[in-house]
Amino acid sequence: MYPLEHLSDEASLELLCHHAFNCEELKDGYNEVSEEILKYCEGHPLALKVLGSNLYNRDLSYWEGCIKELKKGAEGPVSCVNNILKMSFESLESKNDKELFKYIACFYVGLDRGYAEIVLQACDINTSTGIENLTDRCLLRIGRNDCLMMHSLIQEMGRSAADFESENPGERSLLWRTHDSIEVLKKRQVLEILKLSAFTCMDHYLSWKQMHLVTWII
Repeated sequence: MYPLEHLSDEASLELLCHHAFNCEELKDGYNEVSEEILKYCEGHPLALKVLGSNLYNRDLSYWEGCIKELKKGAEGPVSCVNNILKMSFESLESKNDKELFKYIACFYVGLDRGYAEIVLQACDINTSTGIENLTDRCLLRIGRNDCLMMHSLIQEMGRSAADFESENPGERSLLWRTHDSIEVLKKRQVLEILKLSAFTCMDHYLSWKQMHLVTWII
Protein backbone atom coordinates (compact mmCIF):
# COMPACT_ATOMS: atom_id res chain seq x y z
CA MET A 1 0.00 0.00 0.00
CA TYR A 2 1.29 3.45 -0.92
CA PRO A 3 0.86 6.41 1.47
CA LEU A 4 -1.24 9.07 -0.33
CA GLU A 5 -0.90 12.75 0.44
CA HIS A 6 -4.09 14.85 0.69
CA LEU A 7 -4.49 18.51 -0.30
CA SER A 8 -7.06 20.96 0.98
CA ASP A 9 -10.04 21.80 -1.25
CA GLU A 10 -8.52 25.17 -2.14
CA ALA A 11 -5.10 23.69 -2.98
CA SER A 12 -6.78 20.88 -4.96
CA LEU A 13 -8.72 23.39 -7.06
CA GLU A 14 -5.58 25.43 -7.74
CA LEU A 15 -3.67 22.32 -8.82
CA LEU A 16 -6.51 21.16 -11.08
CA CYS A 17 -6.83 24.60 -12.69
CA HIS A 18 -3.08 24.82 -13.19
CA HIS A 19 -2.99 21.61 -15.21
CA ALA A 20 -6.43 21.76 -16.87
CA PHE A 21 -6.56 25.50 -17.73
CA ASN A 22 -2.96 26.64 -17.31
CA CYS A 23 -4.14 29.22 -14.78
CA GLU A 24 -5.35 29.36 -11.17
CA GLU A 25 -9.02 30.09 -11.88
CA LEU A 26 -11.90 28.07 -13.29
CA LYS A 27 -13.28 28.81 -16.72
CA ASP A 28 -16.91 29.79 -16.99
CA GLY A 29 -19.26 26.81 -17.13
CA TYR A 30 -16.81 24.36 -15.52
CA ASN A 31 -17.83 24.83 -11.88
CA GLU A 32 -20.06 21.77 -11.61
CA VAL A 33 -17.75 19.33 -13.41
CA SER A 34 -14.76 20.64 -11.45
CA GLU A 35 -16.60 19.94 -8.19
CA GLU A 36 -17.19 16.36 -9.40
CA ILE A 37 -13.50 15.97 -10.24
CA LEU A 38 -12.37 17.33 -6.88
CA LYS A 39 -14.79 15.06 -5.06
CA TYR A 40 -13.52 12.03 -6.98
CA CYS A 41 -9.81 12.81 -6.54
CA GLU A 42 -10.19 13.43 -2.80
CA GLY A 43 -7.20 15.76 -2.69
CA HIS A 44 -4.64 13.35 -4.16
CA PRO A 45 -1.99 15.47 -5.97
CA LEU A 46 -0.99 12.74 -8.43
CA ALA A 47 -4.61 12.16 -9.45
CA LEU A 48 -5.23 15.89 -9.88
CA LYS A 49 -2.05 16.41 -11.93
CA VAL A 50 -2.62 13.49 -14.30
CA LEU A 51 -6.36 14.03 -14.72
CA GLY A 52 -5.96 17.80 -15.08
CA SER A 53 -3.33 17.30 -17.79
CA ASN A 54 -5.61 14.83 -19.55
CA LEU A 55 -8.45 17.41 -19.49
CA TYR A 56 -6.28 20.27 -20.73
CA ASN A 57 -7.86 22.20 -23.59
CA ARG A 58 -10.88 19.85 -23.65
CA ASP A 59 -14.51 20.93 -23.95
CA LEU A 60 -17.18 20.46 -21.30
CA SER A 61 -18.63 17.29 -22.87
CA TYR A 62 -15.19 15.63 -22.67
CA TRP A 63 -15.00 16.43 -18.95
CA GLU A 64 -18.46 14.96 -18.40
CA GLY A 65 -17.48 11.80 -20.32
CA CYS A 66 -14.35 11.37 -18.20
CA ILE A 67 -16.36 11.68 -14.99
CA LYS A 68 -18.78 8.98 -16.15
CA GLU A 69 -15.93 6.63 -17.04
CA LEU A 70 -14.17 7.17 -13.72
CA LYS A 71 -17.32 6.46 -11.72
CA LYS A 72 -17.56 3.05 -13.41
CA GLY A 73 -14.24 1.98 -11.85
CA ALA A 74 -13.45 0.56 -8.43
CA GLU A 75 -13.73 2.72 -5.32
CA GLY A 76 -11.16 3.53 -2.64
CA PRO A 77 -8.24 5.98 -2.42
CA VAL A 78 -5.67 3.92 -4.33
CA SER A 79 -8.27 2.68 -6.84
CA CYS A 80 -9.24 6.30 -7.52
CA VAL A 81 -5.69 7.16 -8.55
CA ASN A 82 -5.26 3.92 -10.52
CA ASN A 83 -8.48 4.56 -12.44
CA ILE A 84 -7.24 8.01 -13.44
CA LEU A 85 -3.82 6.71 -14.45
CA LYS A 86 -5.36 3.93 -16.52
CA MET A 87 -7.73 6.33 -18.27
CA SER A 88 -4.90 8.74 -19.04
CA PHE A 89 -2.82 5.89 -20.51
CA GLU A 90 -5.68 4.55 -22.61
CA SER A 91 -6.49 8.02 -23.93
CA LEU A 92 -3.02 8.38 -25.47
CA GLU A 93 -3.82 8.78 -29.15
CA SER A 94 -0.58 7.34 -30.51
CA LYS A 95 0.28 3.64 -30.32
CA ASN A 96 3.92 4.73 -30.28
CA ASP A 97 3.35 6.75 -27.09
CA LYS A 98 1.67 3.79 -25.39
CA GLU A 99 4.57 1.50 -26.30
CA LEU A 100 7.10 4.11 -25.20
CA PHE A 101 5.32 4.48 -21.86
CA LYS A 102 5.43 0.72 -21.24
CA TYR A 103 9.11 0.48 -22.25
CA ILE A 104 10.11 3.29 -19.88
CA ALA A 105 7.98 1.93 -17.02
CA CYS A 106 9.49 -1.55 -17.40
CA PHE A 107 13.14 -0.74 -18.02
CA TYR A 108 14.24 2.90 -18.06
CA VAL A 109 13.00 4.65 -14.92
CA GLY A 110 15.98 6.33 -13.27
CA LEU A 111 18.21 5.92 -16.32
CA ASP A 112 19.76 8.57 -18.56
CA ARG A 113 17.35 9.96 -21.17
CA GLY A 114 19.97 9.99 -23.92
CA TYR A 115 20.85 6.33 -23.37
CA ALA A 116 17.17 5.33 -23.36
CA GLU A 117 16.49 7.28 -26.56
CA ILE A 118 19.33 5.54 -28.42
CA VAL A 119 18.08 2.07 -27.45
CA LEU A 120 14.39 2.83 -28.03
CA GLN A 121 14.94 4.47 -31.41
CA ALA A 122 16.76 1.30 -32.48
CA CYS A 123 13.49 -0.49 -31.61
CA ASP A 124 11.55 1.86 -33.93
CA ILE A 125 10.07 3.83 -31.00
CA ASN A 126 9.75 7.57 -31.63
CA THR A 127 11.11 9.25 -28.52
CA SER A 128 11.45 12.83 -29.79
CA THR A 129 7.71 13.57 -29.61
CA GLY A 130 6.75 10.63 -27.38
CA ILE A 131 8.66 11.78 -24.30
CA GLU A 132 7.22 15.27 -24.64
CA ASN A 133 3.68 13.87 -24.91
CA LEU A 134 4.14 11.76 -21.79
CA THR A 135 5.56 14.65 -19.77
CA ASP A 136 2.64 16.84 -20.91
CA ARG A 137 0.28 14.20 -19.45
CA CYS A 138 2.31 14.07 -16.19
CA LEU A 139 2.94 10.37 -16.84
CA LEU A 140 6.68 11.05 -17.03
CA ARG A 141 9.09 13.68 -15.77
CA ILE A 142 12.72 14.50 -16.43
CA GLY A 143 14.72 14.47 -13.23
CA ARG A 144 18.20 15.54 -12.27
CA ASN A 145 21.02 14.72 -14.68
CA ASP A 146 18.42 14.28 -17.45
CA CYS A 147 17.10 11.01 -16.03
CA LEU A 148 13.65 9.57 -16.82
CA MET A 149 11.48 9.52 -13.71
CA MET A 150 8.00 8.23 -12.82
CA HIS A 151 5.87 8.14 -9.71
CA SER A 152 5.84 4.60 -8.31
CA LEU A 153 2.09 4.24 -8.95
CA ILE A 154 2.52 5.33 -12.57
CA GLN A 155 5.39 2.88 -13.09
CA GLU A 156 3.33 0.09 -11.53
CA MET A 157 0.45 0.88 -13.88
CA GLY A 158 2.78 0.80 -16.91
CA ARG A 159 4.20 -2.55 -15.92
CA SER A 160 0.70 -3.90 -15.34
CA ALA A 161 -0.26 -2.76 -18.85
CA ALA A 162 2.61 -4.88 -20.21
CA ASP A 163 1.49 -7.87 -18.13
CA PHE A 164 -2.14 -7.56 -19.28
CA GLU A 165 -1.14 -8.23 -22.88
CA SER A 166 -1.39 -11.96 -22.14
CA GLU A 167 -1.59 -14.36 -19.22
CA ASN A 168 1.19 -16.29 -20.95
CA PRO A 169 4.50 -14.40 -20.47
CA GLY A 170 5.82 -15.88 -23.72
CA GLU A 171 3.15 -13.98 -25.67
CA ARG A 172 3.93 -10.55 -24.15
CA SER A 173 5.93 -7.91 -25.97
CA LEU A 174 7.87 -6.97 -22.81
CA LEU A 175 9.22 -9.11 -19.98
CA TRP A 176 10.42 -7.04 -17.02
CA ARG A 177 10.43 -9.72 -14.30
CA THR A 178 13.59 -11.81 -14.18
CA HIS A 179 11.78 -15.07 -13.41
CA ASP A 180 9.38 -14.56 -16.35
CA SER A 181 12.31 -14.06 -18.72
CA ILE A 182 14.08 -17.17 -17.42
CA GLU A 183 10.95 -19.33 -17.74
CA VAL A 184 10.28 -18.14 -21.30
CA LEU A 185 13.89 -18.80 -22.30
CA LYS A 186 13.75 -22.27 -20.76
CA LYS A 187 10.54 -23.13 -22.63
CA ARG A 188 11.93 -21.84 -25.91
CA GLN A 189 15.09 -23.88 -25.44
CA VAL A 190 12.98 -27.00 -24.87
CA LEU A 191 10.94 -26.23 -27.98
CA GLU A 192 14.10 -25.77 -30.05
CA ILE A 193 15.40 -29.14 -28.78
CA LEU A 194 12.09 -30.79 -29.66
CA LYS A 195 12.10 -29.20 -33.11
CA LEU A 196 15.68 -30.32 -33.68
CA SER A 197 14.80 -33.86 -32.54
CA ALA A 198 11.80 -33.92 -34.88
CA PHE A 199 13.90 -32.79 -37.85
CA THR A 200 16.58 -35.34 -36.98
CA CYS A 201 14.00 -38.14 -36.86
CA MET A 202 12.56 -36.97 -40.16
CA ASP A 203 16.02 -36.94 -41.74
CA HIS A 204 16.61 -40.52 -40.57
CA TYR A 205 13.17 -41.51 -41.88
CA LEU A 206 13.80 -39.92 -45.29
CA SER A 207 17.25 -41.47 -45.52
CA TRP A 208 15.78 -44.91 -44.79
CA LYS A 209 13.02 -44.40 -47.39
CA GLN A 210 15.53 -43.27 -49.99
CA MET A 211 17.79 -46.26 -49.35
CA HIS A 212 14.81 -48.61 -49.47
CA LEU A 213 13.75 -47.10 -52.81
CA VAL A 214 17.26 -47.43 -54.27
CA THR A 215 17.43 -51.07 -53.13
CA TRP A 216 14.03 -51.78 -54.69
CA ILE A 217 15.09 -50.22 -58.02
CA ILE A 218 18.31 -52.26 -58.12
